[in-house]
Amino acid sequence: MISIRRTLLAWLLAGLAVVALAATALTYVHTREEVGDIFDLQLKQLAYSTRIDDLVRGRAPGFGAADSGSRVAGVSEIVTQIWDHDGVLVYWSRPNAGLPVPATEGYTNVMQNGREWRVYTHVAGNHALQVAHAMDDRREIAAQTALRTLLPFAVMIPVLGILMWYAVGVGLRPLETMSRAVAKRRPDAMAPLAEERLPDELRPLGASLNAL
Repeated sequence: MISIRRTLLAWLLAGLAVVALAATALTYVHTREEVGDIFDLQLKQLAYSTRIDDLVRGRAPGFGAADSGSRVAGVSEIVTQIWDHDGVLVYWSRPNAGLPVPATEGYTNVMQNGREWRVYTHVAGNHALQVAHAMDDRREIAAQTALRTLLPFAVMIPVLGILMWYAVGVGLRPLETMSRAVAKRRPDAMAPLAEERLPDELRPLGASLNAL
């Protein structure tokens, strides 16, 4: 049996599902990109705030470099390396990190021992400083951040579904009222159906019934 209510709800909920999936995918991708940009900025800030001479001379480093193996803004590990102008590695925060000799200043992605790293290189004087995040850590944190961003939206989807169900019921109420009024009429009843409060879509039907 065909039901207008079920048909409307099916189409509205299907449309809501499509819009929700599209919005979820776009929000997820955009949030991951933004988190990646933030991590890139942190790498650059860390590179420019590190005192290269202090590290090379074995003194206590400045901001960030002393705790290169600790978590920084959620990233589990930051690797630091310093090369001199002859391509000799003169400082490393983690033994056998194996990041290659930097070719240019700026951002690069490198593979080392089956793991991808996001590297920022800062050249200062006769030294080149590398700071790097592991990309798998970054992706995991970015995904977690994106999912937390989507939680309020996910909570709203059932609420919107309930509102649609209620709106369809309100919209069909005049049709149900007219159906009950017609069902209660006696075969010899001559009084016309009230048309004043009918919605525009039902007025032609009401006029046709009254014309009978």
